[in-house]
Amino acid sequence: MDGDRLRPRCLWLRGEVRARWIDYHNEVERELGTCGELATIRDGASKAAENAARLAALFTVYEGRGEVSAEDVDRAAALVSWHLHEARRVFTSAAAARPENDAEALVAWVASQSDDVRRRNVQRNAPSRLRDPAVLEAAMGNAEAAGKLRIDADGTLQVIGDSDGAG
Repeated sequence: MDGDRLRPRCLWLRGEVRARWIDYHNEVERELGTCGELATIRDGASKAAENAARLAALFTVYEGRGEVSAEDVDRAAALVSWHLHEARRVFTSAAAARPENDAEALVAWVASQSDDVRRRNVQRNAPSRLRDPAVLEAAMGNAEAAGKLRIDADGTLQVIGDSDGAG
């Protein structure tokens, strides 16, 4: 305060602190993609990095320090991430129970890959829900029955038609 006027100070993210925040931002952006863990909650997740920066600044001010530390950014990112994953869990639990959503997610993920995709690739690299053998088996069967996925004799999965699920 300056008399009766509010004079907020600026807090900057510099050096390693800025690099950590950028890493968090990029991590969230990757997960916002079609097959990412946060794709179903884009509206909230798209603000995650900014919210982490705000939280880091609040930690700094609360603790009476003049500069945001890398630890502040890490703690803020962990807190924001926890809330994002909880929101994802709550908002997607009903939708995830629908087998057709798993089939659509599988088709989208296979379409997003640049190399041939085999079942083991899905179990290693696809969104976590599709890695479950029972979920994957059902998704493959549903996608194949819907005419959206072909499973070759060698186990290669190929999208039939366009990759947005319309064909």
